[in-house]
Amino acid sequence: MVTTRREHKWLRYALGRSLWPDLLSALAAVVGVVALADYVIAYLAGALTSANIAFAIIASASVVLSVVLIWRGRASYVRKANAKLNATLATKIASDLKIELPSDYRTSGYELVGGKHGFGFWSRYTTSQLFRKSGAKELSGTIRIRAGKFTGREDLRRSIGARNAVNAIRSQTLFRNDRKIRLRSNLLKATWSGGNVELQETDYLASRISNDISFQTISLRNAALDSPDEATTEVLYDGLSFFLKTKAEGREFRGYCDTDCSNQIGVSTLAFTSDGYLLLVDQLSGGLESAELIAPSGSGSLDWEDLPSDPDGKDFWTWITQAAKRELREELGLCHYSLSLLERIRHRHKVRWMKSLSIEPALIGIGGLMHRGGKPDLFFLAKLDCTVDDIRRYSVYGAEEKFLSQRCGLDAAKKLTDWTPQSVQELVGRNTTDRDSFPLELCFLMLLELCQTCPGELQSFLED
Repeated sequence: MVTTRREHKWLRYALGRSLWPDLLSALAAVVGVVALADYVIAYLAGALTSANIAFAIIASASVVLSVVLIWRGRASYVRKANAKLNATLATKIASDLKIELPSDYRTSGYELVGGKHGFGFWSRYTTSQLFRKSGAKELSGTIRIRAGKFTGREDLRRSIGARNAVNAIRSQTLFRNDRKIRLRSNLLKATWSGGNVELQETDYLASRISNDISFQTISLRNAALDSPDEATTEVLYDGLSFFLKTKAEGREFRGYCDTDCSNQIGVSTLAFTSDGYLLLVDQLSGGLESAELIAPSGSGSLDWEDLPSDPDGKDFWTWITQAAKRELREELGLCHYSLSLLERIRHRHKVRWMKSLSIEPALIGIGGLMHRGGKPDLFFLAKLDCTVDDIRRYSVYGAEEKFLSQRCGLDAAKKLTDWTPQSVQELVGRNTTDRDSFPLELCFLMLLELCQTCPGELQSFLED
Protein backbone atom coordinates (compact mmCIF):
# COMPACT_ATOMS: atom_id res chain seq x y z
CA MET A 1 0.00 0.00 0.00
CA VAL A 2 1.34 3.44 -1.00
CA THR A 3 1.87 5.70 2.02
CA THR A 4 1.03 9.37 1.43
CA ARG A 5 2.98 12.31 2.76
CA ARG A 6 0.26 13.07 5.33
CA GLU A 7 0.38 9.47 6.56
CA HIS A 8 4.18 9.66 6.86
CA LYS A 9 3.79 12.71 9.07
CA TRP A 10 1.55 10.87 11.55
CA LEU A 11 3.56 7.64 11.39
CA ARG A 12 6.70 9.56 12.33
CA TYR A 13 4.73 11.27 15.09
CA ALA A 14 3.59 7.91 16.49
CA LEU A 15 7.23 6.90 17.01
CA GLY A 16 8.47 10.34 17.98
CA ARG A 17 10.85 10.10 15.02
CA SER A 18 12.56 13.27 13.84
CA LEU A 19 12.65 14.29 10.19
CA TRP A 20 16.35 15.20 10.47
CA PRO A 21 17.81 11.78 9.44
CA ASP A 22 15.91 11.92 6.15
CA LEU A 23 16.90 15.55 5.59
CA LEU A 24 20.59 14.83 6.18
CA SER A 25 20.49 11.87 3.81
CA ALA A 26 18.73 14.01 1.22
CA LEU A 27 21.37 16.71 1.64
CA ALA A 28 24.11 14.13 1.04
CA ALA A 29 22.31 13.01 -2.13
CA VAL A 30 22.10 16.62 -3.37
CA VAL A 31 25.82 17.16 -2.74
CA GLY A 32 26.53 13.96 -4.70
CA VAL A 33 24.39 15.10 -7.63
CA VAL A 34 26.21 18.46 -7.71
CA ALA A 35 29.56 16.64 -7.74
CA LEU A 36 28.40 14.45 -10.63
CA ALA A 37 27.32 17.55 -12.50
CA ASP A 38 30.88 18.90 -12.09
CA TYR A 39 32.20 15.67 -13.63
CA VAL A 40 29.84 16.01 -16.63
CA ILE A 41 30.87 19.64 -17.17
CA ALA A 42 34.58 18.72 -17.03
CA TYR A 43 33.98 15.85 -19.47
CA LEU A 44 32.16 18.06 -21.98
CA ALA A 45 34.88 20.71 -21.68
CA GLY A 46 37.58 18.12 -22.35
CA ALA A 47 39.28 18.97 -19.06
CA LEU A 48 38.71 15.67 -17.26
CA THR A 49 41.33 14.77 -14.66
CA SER A 50 41.90 11.78 -12.43
CA ALA A 51 40.67 13.89 -9.50
CA ASN A 52 37.36 14.47 -11.33
CA ILE A 53 36.95 10.74 -11.91
CA ALA A 54 37.72 9.85 -8.30
CA PHE A 55 35.37 12.54 -7.05
CA ALA A 56 32.63 11.29 -9.39
CA ILE A 57 32.97 7.75 -8.07
CA ILE A 58 32.68 8.99 -4.49
CA ALA A 59 29.70 11.19 -5.44
CA SER A 60 27.94 8.27 -7.13
CA ALA A 61 28.42 6.13 -4.05
CA SER A 62 27.11 9.01 -1.90
CA VAL A 63 23.96 9.34 -3.98
CA VAL A 64 23.27 5.60 -3.99
CA LEU A 65 23.96 5.27 -0.28
CA SER A 66 21.76 8.27 0.57
CA VAL A 67 18.85 6.92 -1.48
CA VAL A 68 19.20 3.49 0.14
CA LEU A 69 19.34 5.02 3.63
CA ILE A 70 16.25 7.14 2.98
CA TRP A 71 14.33 4.19 1.54
CA ARG A 72 15.35 1.76 4.29
CA GLY A 73 14.77 4.35 7.01
CA ARG A 74 11.28 5.10 5.76
CA ALA A 75 10.44 1.43 5.33
CA SER A 76 11.68 0.75 8.86
CA TYR A 77 9.72 3.47 10.66
CA VAL A 78 6.59 2.84 8.57
CA ARG A 79 6.74 -0.83 9.58
CA LYS A 80 7.33 -0.03 13.26
CA ALA A 81 4.71 2.71 13.36
CA ASN A 82 2.06 0.55 11.70
CA ALA A 83 2.87 -2.22 14.18
CA LYS A 84 2.40 0.20 17.07
CA LEU A 85 -0.87 1.56 15.70
CA ASN A 86 -2.17 -1.95 15.03
CA ALA A 87 -1.23 -2.85 18.60
CA THR A 88 -3.30 0.07 19.94
CA LEU A 89 -6.69 -1.30 20.97
CA ALA A 90 -9.92 0.59 21.64
CA THR A 91 -12.48 -1.61 23.41
CA LYS A 92 -15.97 -0.25 24.03
CA ILE A 93 -17.31 -0.50 27.56
CA ALA A 94 -20.90 -0.25 28.72
CA SER A 95 -22.27 3.29 28.91
CA ASP A 96 -25.23 2.26 31.07
CA LEU A 97 -23.37 3.08 34.29
CA LYS A 98 -25.04 4.88 37.14
CA ILE A 99 -23.94 8.47 36.47
CA GLU A 100 -24.95 11.52 38.45
CA LEU A 101 -24.47 15.22 37.88
CA PRO A 102 -22.83 17.40 40.57
CA SER A 103 -25.14 19.02 43.11
CA ASP A 104 -24.75 22.53 41.64
CA TYR A 105 -25.84 21.18 38.25
CA ARG A 106 -28.86 19.46 39.76
CA THR A 107 -29.76 22.65 41.62
CA SER A 108 -29.81 24.46 38.26
CA GLY A 109 -32.25 21.88 36.90
CA TYR A 110 -29.84 19.86 34.78
CA GLU A 111 -30.87 16.28 34.07
CA LEU A 112 -29.46 13.38 32.07
CA VAL A 113 -31.38 12.37 28.95
CA GLY A 114 -30.81 9.59 26.45
CA GLY A 115 -31.13 9.82 22.68
CA LYS A 116 -30.91 7.60 19.64
CA HIS A 117 -27.27 8.48 18.99
CA GLY A 118 -25.90 9.57 22.34
CA PHE A 119 -26.82 10.85 25.77
CA GLY A 120 -26.09 13.93 27.82
CA PHE A 121 -27.59 16.64 29.99
CA TRP A 122 -29.63 19.81 29.70
CA SER A 123 -31.87 21.99 31.92
CA ARG A 124 -35.47 23.08 31.35
CA TYR A 125 -35.03 25.96 33.78
CA THR A 126 -31.84 27.12 32.06
CA THR A 127 -33.49 26.99 28.63
CA SER A 128 -36.36 29.31 29.54
CA GLN A 129 -34.16 31.67 31.57
CA LEU A 130 -31.47 31.99 28.90
CA PHE A 131 -34.02 32.60 26.15
CA ARG A 132 -35.63 35.42 28.11
CA LYS A 133 -32.31 36.96 29.19
CA SER A 134 -30.88 36.64 25.69
CA GLY A 135 -33.86 38.46 24.22
CA ALA A 136 -33.64 41.20 26.84
CA LYS A 137 -29.83 41.54 26.38
CA GLU A 138 -29.34 40.78 30.08
CA LEU A 139 -26.56 38.20 29.77
CA SER A 140 -23.04 39.26 30.70
CA GLY A 141 -19.91 37.26 31.46
CA THR A 142 -16.22 38.06 31.23
CA ILE A 143 -13.78 35.97 29.19
CA ARG A 144 -10.63 34.97 31.05
CA ILE A 145 -7.89 33.22 29.08
CA ARG A 146 -6.00 30.49 30.94
CA ALA A 147 -2.28 30.38 30.17
CA GLY A 148 -0.79 27.42 28.35
CA LYS A 149 -2.26 24.96 25.91
CA PHE A 150 -4.12 21.76 26.80
CA THR A 151 -2.87 18.91 24.63
CA GLY A 152 -3.81 15.85 26.67
CA ARG A 153 -1.52 12.96 27.45
CA GLU A 154 1.44 12.48 25.13
CA ASP A 155 1.24 8.66 25.15
CA LEU A 156 -2.37 8.80 23.96
CA ARG A 157 -1.55 11.38 21.28
CA ARG A 158 1.17 9.11 19.87
CA SER A 159 -0.95 5.95 20.00
CA ILE A 160 -4.74 6.23 19.62
CA GLY A 161 -4.44 9.81 18.34
CA ALA A 162 -1.98 8.92 15.59
CA ARG A 163 -4.02 5.82 14.74
CA ASN A 164 -7.21 7.87 14.36
CA ALA A 165 -5.38 10.37 12.14
CA VAL A 166 -3.92 7.68 9.87
CA ASN A 167 -7.25 5.85 9.61
CA ALA A 168 -9.03 9.12 8.76
CA ILE A 169 -6.52 9.87 6.00
CA ARG A 170 -6.80 6.37 4.55
CA SER A 171 -10.60 6.54 4.57
CA GLN A 172 -10.54 10.06 3.07
CA THR A 173 -12.21 11.55 6.13
CA LEU A 174 -11.39 15.07 7.21
CA PHE A 175 -8.77 15.19 9.98
CA ARG A 176 -7.11 18.55 10.57
CA ASN A 177 -5.43 19.39 13.85
CA ASP A 178 -6.83 22.91 14.17
CA ARG A 179 -6.50 25.11 17.24
CA LYS A 180 -9.67 24.91 19.32
CA ILE A 181 -11.19 26.56 22.41
CA ARG A 182 -11.42 24.67 25.69
CA LEU A 183 -14.10 25.50 28.26
CA ARG A 184 -12.72 25.67 31.82
CA SER A 185 -15.81 26.98 33.66
CA ASN A 186 -19.19 25.55 34.56
CA LEU A 187 -21.71 27.77 32.76
CA LEU A 188 -24.11 27.95 35.68
CA LYS A 189 -26.16 30.94 36.84
CA ALA A 190 -23.19 32.89 38.23
CA THR A 191 -21.71 33.23 34.73
CA TRP A 192 -24.90 34.81 33.37
CA SER A 193 -24.53 38.03 35.36
CA GLY A 194 -20.96 39.26 35.12
CA GLY A 195 -19.12 36.11 36.24
CA ASN A 196 -15.87 34.96 34.68
CA VAL A 197 -15.77 32.30 31.96
CA GLU A 198 -12.34 30.70 31.68
CA LEU A 199 -11.17 29.54 28.26
CA GLN A 200 -7.94 27.85 27.20
CA GLU A 201 -6.32 26.92 23.92
CA THR A 202 -6.45 23.27 22.88
CA ASP A 203 -6.41 21.40 19.57
CA TYR A 204 -8.49 18.91 17.66
CA LEU A 205 -6.21 15.97 18.44
CA ALA A 206 -6.62 16.65 22.17
CA SER A 207 -10.35 16.12 21.77
CA ARG A 208 -9.82 12.89 19.84
CA ILE A 209 -7.67 11.46 22.67
CA SER A 210 -9.88 12.62 25.57
CA ASN A 211 -13.58 13.40 24.91
CA ASP A 212 -13.87 11.10 21.90
CA ILE A 213 -12.45 7.99 23.58
CA SER A 214 -15.00 8.13 26.39
CA PHE A 215 -16.46 4.72 27.28
CA GLN A 216 -13.54 3.00 25.52
CA THR A 217 -10.63 1.21 27.17
CA ILE A 218 -7.44 2.17 25.35
CA SER A 219 -4.63 -0.36 25.62
CA LEU A 220 -1.34 -1.21 23.93
CA ARG A 221 -0.53 -4.82 23.06
CA ASN A 222 3.25 -4.85 23.41
CA ALA A 223 3.60 -8.24 21.68
CA ALA A 224 3.19 -6.50 18.34
CA LEU A 225 6.37 -4.57 19.02
CA ASP A 226 8.43 -7.17 20.84
CA SER A 227 8.21 -10.96 20.97
CA PRO A 228 4.83 -12.67 20.49
CA ASP A 229 5.90 -15.17 23.17
CA GLU A 230 6.03 -12.39 25.76
CA ALA A 231 2.66 -10.80 25.09
CA THR A 232 1.68 -8.06 27.52
CA THR A 233 -1.16 -5.55 27.40
CA GLU A 234 -0.76 -2.13 28.93
CA VAL A 235 -3.94 -0.18 29.72
CA LEU A 236 -3.40 3.46 28.77
CA TYR A 237 -6.87 4.80 29.70
CA ASP A 238 -9.91 3.27 31.36
CA GLY A 239 -12.43 5.31 29.32
CA LEU A 240 -14.04 7.02 32.33
CA SER A 241 -11.67 8.75 34.74
CA PHE A 242 -10.99 11.83 32.57
CA PHE A 243 -14.54 13.11 33.09
CA LEU A 244 -16.12 10.97 35.82
CA LYS A 245 -15.10 10.52 39.43
CA THR A 246 -15.93 7.45 41.47
CA LYS A 247 -18.37 7.75 44.37
CA ALA A 248 -19.82 5.14 46.69
CA GLU A 249 -23.13 5.07 44.79
CA GLY A 250 -21.68 5.24 41.26
CA ARG A 251 -19.97 7.83 39.09
CA GLU A 252 -20.31 11.61 39.08
CA PHE A 253 -19.53 14.08 36.29
CA ARG A 254 -16.45 16.14 37.13
CA GLY A 255 -17.68 19.33 35.45
CA TYR A 256 -15.46 21.62 33.40
CA CYS A 257 -13.23 23.07 36.11
CA ASP A 258 -11.90 19.67 37.19
CA THR A 259 -11.44 17.50 34.13
CA ASP A 260 -8.77 15.93 31.95
CA CYS A 261 -10.79 16.33 28.74
CA SER A 262 -10.28 18.85 25.97
CA ASN A 263 -13.93 20.02 26.13
CA GLN A 264 -13.96 22.03 22.92
CA ILE A 265 -16.82 24.51 22.90
CA GLY A 266 -19.46 23.60 20.35
CA VAL A 267 -22.51 25.52 19.09
CA SER A 268 -25.73 24.23 17.54
CA THR A 269 -28.37 26.45 15.96
CA LEU A 270 -31.89 25.82 14.67
CA ALA A 271 -32.71 28.38 11.97
CA PHE A 272 -36.00 29.42 10.39
CA THR A 273 -36.41 31.44 7.20
CA SER A 274 -38.75 34.43 7.03
CA ASP A 275 -41.35 32.28 5.24
CA GLY A 276 -41.33 29.65 8.00
CA TYR A 277 -39.04 26.89 6.78
CA LEU A 278 -36.85 24.96 9.23
CA LEU A 279 -33.35 24.42 7.83
CA LEU A 280 -31.62 21.14 8.72
CA VAL A 281 -28.32 19.67 7.54
CA ASP A 282 -27.29 16.18 6.42
CA GLN A 283 -23.84 15.28 7.75
CA LEU A 284 -21.91 13.45 5.03
CA SER A 285 -19.43 10.60 5.45
CA GLY A 286 -16.48 13.02 5.11
CA GLY A 287 -16.78 14.03 8.78
CA LEU A 288 -15.85 12.00 11.84
CA GLU A 289 -18.74 13.17 14.03
CA SER A 290 -22.43 12.45 13.34
CA ALA A 291 -21.67 11.07 9.87
CA GLU A 292 -24.83 10.13 7.93
CA LEU A 293 -27.02 11.79 10.59
CA ILE A 294 -29.24 14.88 10.48
CA ALA A 295 -27.82 17.88 12.33
CA PRO A 296 -29.14 21.32 13.31
CA SER A 297 -28.95 24.18 10.80
CA GLY A 298 -25.45 25.03 12.03
CA SER A 299 -23.42 22.79 14.31
CA GLY A 300 -19.72 22.49 15.07
CA SER A 301 -16.80 23.24 17.37
CA LEU A 302 -15.33 26.73 17.50
CA ASP A 303 -11.79 27.55 16.38
CA TRP A 304 -9.26 29.58 18.36
CA GLU A 305 -9.35 32.12 15.52
CA ASP A 306 -13.04 32.74 16.34
CA LEU A 307 -12.00 34.58 19.49
CA PRO A 308 -11.79 38.37 19.23
CA SER A 309 -8.37 40.00 19.26
CA ASP A 310 -7.14 40.39 22.84
CA PRO A 311 -10.13 38.36 24.17
CA ASP A 312 -9.29 38.66 27.89
CA GLY A 313 -11.97 40.83 29.46
CA LYS A 314 -14.42 40.75 26.52
CA ASP A 315 -18.03 39.65 27.00
CA PHE A 316 -18.42 35.89 26.62
CA TRP A 317 -22.10 35.81 25.67
CA THR A 318 -21.76 38.47 22.97
CA TRP A 319 -18.80 36.62 21.49
CA ILE A 320 -20.39 33.15 21.56
CA THR A 321 -23.51 34.50 19.82
CA GLN A 322 -21.41 35.97 17.00
CA ALA A 323 -19.44 32.70 16.73
CA ALA A 324 -22.71 30.74 16.42
CA LYS A 325 -23.78 33.05 13.57
CA ARG A 326 -20.50 32.35 11.77
CA GLU A 327 -20.92 28.57 12.16
CA LEU A 328 -24.52 28.81 10.92
CA ARG A 329 -23.47 30.76 7.83
CA GLU A 330 -20.80 28.17 6.97
CA GLU A 331 -23.19 25.21 7.29
CA LEU A 332 -25.84 26.89 5.11
CA GLY A 333 -23.48 28.12 2.38
CA LEU A 334 -23.96 31.76 3.36
CA CYS A 335 -20.39 32.51 4.45
CA HIS A 336 -18.49 34.53 1.84
CA TYR A 337 -15.14 34.36 3.67
CA SER A 338 -15.10 30.53 3.43
CA LEU A 339 -14.89 30.88 -0.36
CA SER A 340 -11.70 31.15 -2.37
CA LEU A 341 -10.81 34.44 -4.03
CA LEU A 342 -11.77 33.02 -7.43
CA GLU A 343 -15.16 31.89 -6.11
CA ARG A 344 -15.79 35.31 -4.54
CA ILE A 345 -15.13 37.00 -7.87
CA ARG A 346 -17.23 34.46 -9.76
CA HIS A 347 -20.16 34.75 -7.30
CA ARG A 348 -19.72 38.45 -6.45
CA HIS A 349 -23.46 39.22 -6.72
CA LYS A 350 -24.16 36.34 -4.28
CA VAL A 351 -21.39 37.57 -1.97
CA ARG A 352 -23.02 41.03 -1.86
CA TRP A 353 -26.30 39.38 -0.88
CA MET A 354 -24.60 37.26 1.82
CA LYS A 355 -23.07 40.39 3.36
CA SER A 356 -26.48 42.07 3.50
CA LEU A 357 -28.24 39.08 5.08
CA SER A 358 -29.39 39.67 8.65
CA ILE A 359 -29.43 36.80 11.16
CA GLU A 360 -30.97 37.20 14.62
CA PRO A 361 -29.93 34.45 17.08
CA ALA A 362 -31.13 33.83 20.63
CA LEU A 363 -29.51 31.53 23.17
CA ILE A 364 -31.88 28.73 24.19
CA GLY A 365 -29.78 26.40 26.29
CA ILE A 366 -26.56 24.78 27.40
CA GLY A 367 -25.94 21.07 27.25
CA GLY A 368 -23.25 18.45 27.57
CA LEU A 369 -22.67 15.44 25.34
CA MET A 370 -21.95 12.78 27.96
CA HIS A 371 -21.22 10.09 25.37
CA ARG A 372 -18.33 12.37 24.36
CA GLY A 373 -17.01 12.99 27.85
CA GLY A 374 -19.43 15.83 28.62
CA LYS A 375 -18.32 17.96 25.65
CA PRO A 376 -20.07 21.34 26.07
CA ASP A 377 -22.52 22.66 23.48
CA LEU A 378 -24.43 25.94 23.49
CA PHE A 379 -27.74 25.98 21.64
CA PHE A 380 -29.34 28.82 19.67
CA LEU A 381 -32.53 29.61 17.80
CA ALA A 382 -32.14 31.92 14.79
CA LYS A 383 -34.39 33.81 12.41
CA LEU A 384 -33.04 34.56 8.92
CA ASP A 385 -34.13 37.68 7.09
CA CYS A 386 -34.66 35.80 3.83
CA THR A 387 -36.95 33.26 2.22
CA VAL A 388 -36.16 29.67 1.38
CA ASP A 389 -36.00 30.63 -2.30
CA ASP A 390 -33.29 33.18 -1.43
CA ILE A 391 -31.29 30.39 0.24
CA ARG A 392 -31.60 28.20 -2.86
CA ARG A 393 -30.64 31.07 -5.17
CA TYR A 394 -27.72 32.64 -3.30
CA SER A 395 -26.05 29.96 -1.17
CA VAL A 396 -22.56 28.83 -2.19
CA TYR A 397 -20.69 26.19 -0.19
CA GLY A 398 -16.98 26.37 0.50
CA ALA A 399 -14.74 23.43 -0.42
CA GLU A 400 -14.74 21.99 3.12
CA GLU A 401 -18.50 22.23 3.63
CA LYS A 402 -19.15 20.46 0.31
CA PHE A 403 -17.14 17.58 1.74
CA LEU A 404 -18.80 17.57 5.17
CA SER A 405 -22.48 18.41 4.86
CA GLN A 406 -25.39 19.39 2.66
CA ARG A 407 -28.69 21.08 3.35
CA CYS A 408 -31.62 18.69 3.78
CA GLY A 409 -34.39 18.77 1.23
CA LEU A 410 -36.98 21.49 1.85
CA ASP A 411 -40.55 20.28 1.65
CA ALA A 412 -43.91 21.01 3.22
CA ALA A 413 -43.00 18.95 6.31
CA LYS A 414 -40.38 21.57 7.22
CA LYS A 415 -42.69 24.58 6.91
CA LEU A 416 -44.59 26.19 9.75
CA THR A 417 -48.29 26.68 9.04
CA ASP A 418 -48.10 29.79 11.24
CA TRP A 419 -45.84 31.22 13.97
CA THR A 420 -47.76 29.80 16.94
CA PRO A 421 -46.18 27.41 19.47
CA GLN A 422 -48.73 24.80 18.44
CA SER A 423 -47.43 24.93 14.86
CA VAL A 424 -43.84 24.69 16.14
CA GLN A 425 -44.69 21.57 18.15
CA GLU A 426 -46.32 19.96 15.11
CA LEU A 427 -43.28 20.78 12.97
CA VAL A 428 -40.92 19.16 15.49
CA GLY A 429 -43.10 16.05 15.50
CA ARG A 430 -43.06 15.83 11.69
CA ASN A 431 -39.27 16.16 11.55
CA THR A 432 -38.23 13.78 14.33
CA THR A 433 -36.54 10.74 12.79
CA ASP A 434 -34.24 7.87 13.73
CA ARG A 435 -31.39 9.70 11.98
CA ASP A 436 -31.44 12.73 14.27
CA SER A 437 -28.05 13.47 15.82
CA PHE A 438 -27.99 13.99 19.57
CA PRO A 439 -27.39 17.78 19.28
CA LEU A 440 -30.49 17.98 17.08
CA GLU A 441 -32.48 16.00 19.64
CA LEU A 442 -31.42 18.47 22.35
CA CYS A 443 -32.37 21.38 20.07
CA PHE A 444 -35.84 19.91 19.63
CA LEU A 445 -36.21 19.34 23.39
CA MET A 446 -35.30 22.97 24.08
CA LEU A 447 -37.62 24.28 21.38
CA LEU A 448 -40.52 22.23 22.76
CA GLU A 449 -39.73 23.53 26.26
CA LEU A 450 -39.99 27.12 24.99
CA CYS A 451 -43.37 26.27 23.48
CA GLN A 452 -44.55 25.38 26.98
CA THR A 453 -42.82 27.97 29.17
CA CYS A 454 -42.31 30.99 26.86
CA PRO A 455 -45.04 30.71 24.19
CA GLY A 456 -45.55 34.45 23.78
CA GLU A 457 -41.86 35.33 23.63
CA LEU A 458 -41.20 32.46 21.20
CA GLN A 459 -44.00 33.52 18.82
CA SER A 460 -42.83 37.13 18.97
CA PHE A 461 -39.23 36.11 18.18
CA LEU A 462 -40.28 34.01 15.17
CA GLU A 463 -42.71 36.58 13.80
CA ASP A 464 -40.37 39.60 13.95
